[in-house]
Amino acid sequence: MSASLSIRRSEYLDIRIRERADQQKTAGKPLVSVIIPVYYQEPAFLWRALQSCFYSADLACADVEVLLVADDCLDYRDYHIDNRIKMLTTGSVGAGPSRARNVALDVAQGDLIALLDSDDEFLPGKLADLAPMALRYGIAYDNMRIAMNGSDAQLGTLDASREFGLKPMAFFLAFDNPLSGLYRRDIIGPTRFLDEIKFSEDSAFNYEVLARNGGTAYFLAQPRHVYTIHAASLSRHSDAVQEADANYAKIIEHFDGVTDIDEGCRAEILENYARKRALNLAFGAWLNLPGNQGRTFQEFLG
Repeated sequence: MSASLSIRRSEYLDIRIRERADQQKTAGKPLVSVIIPVYYQEPAFLWRALQSCFYSADLACADVEVLLVADDCLDYRDYHIDNRIKMLTTGSVGAGPSRARNVALDVAQGDLIALLDSDDEFLPGKLADLAPMALRYGIAYDNMRIAMNGSDAQLGTLDASREFGLKPMAFFLAFDNPLSGLYRRDIIGPTRFLDEIKFSEDSAFNYEVLARNGGTAYFLAQPRHVYTIHAASLSRHSDAVQEADANYAKIIEHFDGVTDIDEGCRAEILENYARKRALNLAFGAWLNLPGNQGRTFQEFLG
């Protein structure tokens, strides 16, 4: 292990000592399963993500297990420094975050499920703030603070003006940004991430679980999650337009076949993805106009 990682491990162990409480789950004290897929992630980001899981929980209110799912066949035993961290694998290289998350969902023991990318982090208090609301309402989402990879600059929250409280499906469809929440495991039920798609898989999962919850979820306006974006994700080339269209088609086909969710919610979801698909194809047509080659989706949106 490198010197920098040794420092991070020492810092993490200090956190563990300070925050260590009775590890036994007690009556009325929920267990939160945090699922983290990892694929050739920079060690500094992964250490940060792991530490944030324990910073964000008040152990007087909830226990935590972290399910670290390797999708690169690498050995992550150096990260197994707490018995609350469980090491899993997809058994493949590049099976994708959907497969990794599904592996963890199938073995998660938590009353509540949380999802975290290995380059993101929970802000202090996230799990403690959302757990009571998720237990009560089935799903609880929080706002996000957006950061650019490789920079300490914060690009702001998704929408700091939104009020907290119980919100309907239309609210989250209009949000049109990544959602990070806590889900009661019984609400997730049979819902899994779609292995066959590589684009918008997190949104498809969120919308299906929302529909299983009658289309409502609690929303906390204050950001409790740092979402890292990469420069490559700010643009979309012509090949990506076609890839996105293929993914949208698969998502629409999936929801056409889902019959055990709220029908009104299903109709809203299908309408939403039809609109996204049309917008994506309009962007592709715009890219083909003279002078638009190489321009970004953000420029298209104006």
